[in-house]
Amino acid sequence: MRQEILDKLFLMFENELDHHPSSRLVDLFKLYMQSAFGPGHLIKDKDNARAYLTNELFSYQQYLSTFDIKSKNQYLLNLKKDFKMYNSEAQNVTVSTTQSKFSSIYLPLPPSKREKIKQSKNISEKEFSHSTVSCPCLILDCDIWLPLARYSTQLIADNIIPFDDYFEAFLETSNEISEKINFFENQDETIYIKYWNAVIPFLAEKKIDFFFLDQAMIENHISEKQYLIRHSYTYNIKYKPSYRIINKSFLTNYDKMIKERYFLN
Repeated sequence: MRQEILDKLFLMFENELDHHPSSRLVDLFKLYMQSAFGPGHLIKDKDNARAYLTNELFSYQQYLSTFDIKSKNQYLLNLKKDFKMYNSEAQNVTVSTTQSKFSSIYLPLPPSKREKIKQSKNISEKEFSHSTVSCPCLILDCDIWLPLARYSTQLIADNIIPFDDYFEAFLETSNEISEKINFFENQDETIYIKYWNAVIPFLAEKKIDFFFLDQAMIENHISEKQYLIRHSYTYNIKYKPSYRIINKSFLTNYDKMIKERYFLN
């Protein structure tokens, strides 16, 4: 068992729990499996997948429309502050032609990182105010086994990534890793389960609600080789997740637009 992989898993789960503290163990298991299998299935019906994303985006835009203009503007302002503060704190963010510049950045910054940077830079609360909007995570790096990330549909709603490009990147990701979908049937399945079991003691210390109930349910899913799982009711209600798992290399053309839209003065 490689410590490098364990460290990446610890960081991924820390970020998720920090930004979405009401996450349950099933939500973390879903994230873990997404890091291994991406979308989780081969998209056989392209038209149906397009219609589903269209409807989801419409519902998400309806949700976003409930926020007033002042809140939205404050949200964008805080994103810019987050990025500037993050860059000043972490100068080792890697940039390459095959990897998104922002793939390793969890945006917006989770509360504990905000507080740490605020204290280290002696920034006043007024200068580092929290937005009243429940900010979506624009990009969540889940690059553990494959170069993948969760890309929020907020990027479509804000006219950063065109719908067609986003959708095609999602389809391409699904097709690219389709051979991995049958991994557990064709190869040694124990490697993924071993790493999941290895992080359980770490997660048990996080005081996650319904931890043991979810753990028993997950163990049952594993015993039946059902590795795809839904978000918890709590996560869906509280965070309104709307994203797709996409290979980070497919959307590098939009790095500049993402930076200009959200992070530059």
